[in-house]
Amino acid sequence: MLSVLVLGTVWSVDFTTVEELREKNGDFQGYYDALTGMLDETADTQDEVEVLWRLSLASLLIGDTKDSKEERREWFARGLEYAERGMEIDPLCAQLYMWHSGNVGKDALTRSLTSQLSAVGKIDDDLDMILNRLGRVDYSEAWDALAEVCFNHPFRSNTAAVNYMRVCIDTIPDGELRLDAYATFAGILYKTNRSASKRRSDISKGLGTWQNPGGSFTDRYACYESALGADYVPQWTQGQALSGISDRQEAVMVLNYAASLYQAAKEHLPADEAAMERIAGLLKEYSK
Repeated sequence: MLSVLVLGTVWSVDFTTVEELREKNGDFQGYYDALTGMLDETADTQDEVEVLWRLSLASLLIGDTKDSKEERREWFARGLEYAERGMEIDPLCAQLYMWHSGNVGKDALTRSLTSQLSAVGKIDDDLDMILNRLGRVDYSEAWDALAEVCFNHPFRSNTAAVNYMRVCIDTIPDGELRLDAYATFAGILYKTNRSASKRRSDISKGLGTWQNPGGSFTDRYACYESALGADYVPQWTQGQALSGISDRQEAVMVLNYAASLYQAAKEHLPADEAAMERIAGLLKEYSK
C-alpha cells in the first residue's frame, strides 16, 4: 500500500473521504477530481499545501496508468507543477518534495538513458531535503526512493540500497502493510547477493561511518546494518542473526514474512492485492 506520511500535521479540511477513493477504491481519477474541487474552495494556505501535495501524488498515480509517453509526461508535468506551487507556499513540507521526486523519476523513465541519469540529481536534491535538511528520517517512502535510486544507478552501491530498504521497512507507520516495500527489499537483497561472511565484513567496516556525528543522515544510514549489529535478529529470519545468513536466504524469508502479513490482514486494499501477486512471483523465482 502506498503510504502517506501526515505525522504532526494539523489541518481544517477533512481528507478522510477523499483518501478512501485512492486507498480503498483505487479510483485515482476520482481522487484527483475531488482534490481539484477542494483546491478551488480552500482559503487557508496550509490546507492548500495539503491539497497540492496530494494532487502531485494523484497526478503521478494517474500518469502511471497511461500507455502513451505523451499522456504520461503530461500528467507527471502536472504533478511537478502542483508540488512546486506548494513549495512556494511552504518550502518545509516534506510531502511536496517526496512527490516532486516521484514525478521527476517517472517522467525520466519515458525518456532516454541519458535523461534518466541526469534526473537523478533532481531526485537527490528532493530526498536530501526530506532526509537531511528536514531530518525526516521517519519518512519510510523517502528511504524506499533513495534505495531504488542507488540500486538502479550504475555507479552507486547496492549495499547502501539494502541498508536504506532496512530503514524503509523499520519506519513503515503502524497499521500499514506496505507489502510493496517488502517485495522491493527482497528484490534488492537477492540481486545484491552477499554471502554471510561478506555481510559480517560490511557490518564491521561500516561502524565508523555510522558513529560519525558529523555525517549526514543519508551517509550514516547507508551503514544502518552496522547500527543494528551483527547479532541483530530481524523478525522474519526465524531467530537467525544478520551475520548468519546470506542476502538471498534473507530475501526468501522477507517474502514469506510479507505473505504472512497479507494472510493475517483483515482487509486487503487494491495495492495489497497487486503487491501480493508480485511477492508470489518472486517467491516462485527465488525458490527454484
